[in-house]
This record gives sequence, structure tokens and C-alpha cells, in this order.
Amino acid sequence: MIRYLFGLLFPLLLAIPVSAQQDRFPPGSMAEHIACRSDPTQTYTLYLPTSFTTDRKWPALLVFDPRGRATFAAEIFRAAAEKYGWIIISSNDTRSDGPMEPNIKAVSALWPEVHLRYPTDPDRIYAAGFSGGGIVAWLLGQRTGLLAGIINSGGRLPEEIPTEKIAFVHYGTTGVRDFNYQPMHAIDALLEKKGVPHRLIVFDGSHQWLTKEMALPAVGWLELQAMKRGLRAKDQAIIAERYGADMQWASTAESEGNLLEALRRYENVAATFDGLREISEPGEKAAALRSNKEVSRERREEQSWEDYETRQTMNVFRTIKSLDDPDNPVALQRVVHDLHLDELLKRREAKGLQGEAAQRVLESIYVQTSFYIMRDAFAQKNYSKALMVLTIASRIYPDRGFVWYNIAAANARLKHKGEALDALDRAVDSGFHDAGAAQADDDLASLREEPRFQQAMTKMKSLQSSDPAPR
Repeated sequence: MIRYLFGLLFPLLLAIPVSAQQDRFPPGSMAEHIACRSDPTQTYTLYLPTSFTTDRKWPALLVFDPRGRATFAAEIFRAAAEKYGWIIISSNDTRSDGPMEPNIKAVSALWPEVHLRYPTDPDRIYAAGFSGGGIVAWLLGQRTGLLAGIINSGGRLPEEIPTEKIAFVHYGTTGVRDFNYQPMHAIDALLEKKGVPHRLIVFDGSHQWLTKEMALPAVGWLELQAMKRGLRAKDQAIIAERYGADMQWASTAESEGNLLEALRRYENVAATFDGLREISEPGEKAAALRSNKEVSRERREEQSWEDYETRQTMNVFRTIKSLDDPDNPVALQRVVHDLHLDELLKRREAKGLQGEAAQRVLESIYVQTSFYIMRDAFAQKNYSKALMVLTIASRIYPDRGFVWYNIAAANARLKHKGEALDALDRAVDSGFHDAGAAQADDDLASLREEPRFQQAMTKMKSLQSSDPAPR
């Protein structure tokens, strides 16, 4: 299926003629729901920088959000696109956590748009993606060999994709509590081994897109790589600005006592600017840190907690696999025990690497129990299993409204009306205020005549009206 995805691109690229009449979209603003010429069912948000003209070639950034939130994702890169003069094309149709077909259609329709509808530089096409969108970006770059670079937020390596040759540069980001934290580090280690230009930014967050503020240096780094590869002229102002910011980035870690991280940053600064300017300063600082005994101690401690996280994560997936046997249902307390849930919850409160490692394992458990296993259990009408895994999710995050809502739905399906109504009240108190969805939900049909259900709907509506407007 993955081979099929990228085999489609070249026939489409050759088949679509350049329009004699150019589209007119206002530079400096988001143009939404633009239909692709090759497949009008596929749409995107477009951003043209205010300096845009049709008499030159522009770098272009394809953006793949795992929920198809085209404008939301494009806005992340808007300031960077404006500063550096990039076109943004952000898909409404890319998806994660399901079949590959939506991504096949989206990418196959967007690729001709980039090359034939807009005056883009064919040597400077980039892609950015979050989570499954990051995987799509990697696949596009790997299968076509035509991407100059990718920005990968919270992704992982696609399975069964050769990595012998990687033609694009890679800028990665991951939250310190991201369940894909270790997979993103594995990508970074692979790129280091292969000598592919790369940078990985770890930020205080979970599984999420990089922020608008982080997008500016990400695109700036890609500009530097383009200069090094001869894809654009060297710009001494950009080089000086980015060098100053990067040296500050490295020295901040050093001043905060994070010496191992400081070493890695200085090494990356030296690698980034080698060939663009003189790099003795980051090189000397890195050399001094390599001989520091504290750096060696930090490295050993990091490896210890990384090994712990790996063992615990493997245990999580073994335990999850054991839930698949319908002839041998596992009791809640047994699953809690096998997951080492109480130990992880306790370790989560620790500061530093121990707490971060435990939190990431808990994030893995949470995303499985609150989404994947729960979704499949409802589809299979195995409501007891759904209730069990949702109960585990609620122990990890007791204040997530949609978890309590789904606990209410599972209990309602099981005819546990009292427990269902208790969970529904808890959902409302925890922030679930979508009365329309609750009233239309067949899973809650058995509760609709109950006075407490009507009271919950009334409370939802009153709170929904006071909720802040969505962004």
C-alpha cells in the first residue's frame, strides 16, 4: 500500500497541464478549502507570503496534520513562511490511526498542485507533519527522493521502509512527555549514524505539534541547510541571526547545568554552521564538555532511565496483547498489576529523568486505553473490555471529561444506569459540555428518560454557552 501511494505521484505530475490562467489568491492571508485540480474532493489551505509574486520560484511547505486541521496547522508556520518567503499548502484530508487510503488520496492530489499550480522551486519542496502526519512526510521524502527536508513533530519511523539512503534533511521535535519521545530519538540516532543533517528539539510538552515560536527556528535551520547544499544563495544576515540564536540555545543548557544537553547542542551548532562561517567557538565548548566527568555521569543516568522506559514500554504492549484473547478475559486488577500502574504513577511524581520516563510510559498506556483499545472494544461491542481500559485511563488522568463520557457510554451499554449517570456527571464536571453529541449518542439511549440525564444535559448546555470560542 505504501509503494502504491508514491507510485501514483509521477503519473499525476505528468498528466496535469499547467493552467494558462493563473489563480489569484491574496498574499498575506489564509485561503481555505481550495480544491485540488486533479481531485476536487481533496482540499487544502494556502498561504502566500505578502512578498509573493509570480516572477520567481518559491520554497513550498506541504503540511500534514493527523486530523486534517489544515488552517490550524498552517497557522503554526505562517510567521516563518512570511519571514523567509515560503508558500504553505496544508491538507484538509490527511489522517492518522486508520487506513492509509485517505493519505494516498491527499498526497496524490497535493503533489501536482505544488509543482504545477504555483511557482515553486522544485529543489526546495519541504513537508511538515505531526504524529501520523510526520510519518506521511517521511514516506513522501523517502519514496520520491524529491523533498529537500522535513519537519517531523512527534512522529516515528515507518515500518518496513528502507533507510539505506535518506536524501532529505530532518528537523525533529518532541515533547518531554511524548509517547513518541524515544522513537524520535531513534530517528535522530539513525540520521547521525548516516551523516544526514538533523536536529532534534525537546520541549516541555506532550504529544503535539511544535509551537509557532518553534517553527521560526525550524524553517530558519532549513534555510541554512539549503545554503549549505547550494539550493539558495548564502545570506549573511540569516547566518548571523541563526548563529547567535543557536549559540544562545546551547549556552542556556550549559548555564542551567544540563551539561550533556549543552554538549549535544554545541556539537549540532558546529555541524550546522560548518561551511557557512567559522565554528571554533562551538567546537571548543563541545570539546571542553566531552572531558567533563559530570557529562559522563549524566550520560550513564540517562541510559539507565532510557533502559527502564524501554522495558516498561515493551511490557505495556505485551500486556495489551494479552487482552486480545476473548476466551480468557483478564480482570481489571490483574491488568493494573501487569502494567505496573501503581509503580509508574508513583515514579511520575519524581523530578528529573525518572519522572519523565515514567510519564512517557503512562502516556503510552493512556493513549492505548483511552483511544485505540477503547475504540476497538466499542466496535466489537465488547463493552466490559471498554469499561476496563477506560477505568485504567481515568486513573492516569482523573480529570479528562471525554474519558468519563466514554465510561458513561460503556456503563449504559452494560445497563449499569447508576454508574453510567455518575460517570456522566463526572464528565460534565471535567469539561465535557457537548450536549448535542450526548443527546444523539446511541450508546446513551438507555439513559435518556432518566431525570439525571436531563439534568446533565441542562448543565452541559449552560456550561457550553459559557465555554470560550474554539480557536
